[in-house]
Amino acid sequence: VGVFARRPLGRLFAEAGADLYFAESFPMPPPEAEDEMDRMSGLLTVAIGADLVRTRRVVGYVQLGGGVELTRVAMTMTDGTVARDQRVLPLGFLGVGGEVRLGARTALGASLRTHVMGHFDHGADAHLHGGAALTTDAADGDLAVSPEIAAQGQFYVSYRL
Repeated sequence: VGVFARRPLGRLFAEAGADLYFAESFPMPPPEAEDEMDRMSGLLTVAIGADLVRTRRVVGYVQLGGGVELTRVAMTMTDGTVARDQRVLPLGFLGVGGEVRLGARTALGASLRTHVMGHFDHGADAHLHGGAALTTDAADGDLAVSPEIAAQGQFYVSYRL
């Protein structure tokens, strides 16, 4: 769920956005060797884009952007303990998308973004940071994070003010 603002600059455009997403193990439990993750994140992004196709009814575009992810995660380890962490992590993305105009001001759109963003590592040795493992139910901070590629699909309705 998010809100995005776009400013046309000829065939280019600038975009700023704020959106939320969550990741959890439901409805499919993880394999027995992996930990369960419950994650809630907010993304604050800016992007520059270019219209590749523009007709009276259809627009196709590409975009390149970056920003920060404000994230909170809780992992239930295979031994039953819970580790928690909060982070502000950088992210970058490349996206493609398109819109079908329904009228003078309204359009339906979709985009697919490939992100490079932080991933909280899973597995037996993944929760080590600074040589200490998180082993208590009240553990806070310092889960191991590494960069990972992730996909984000967006479906939207836009209204031009």
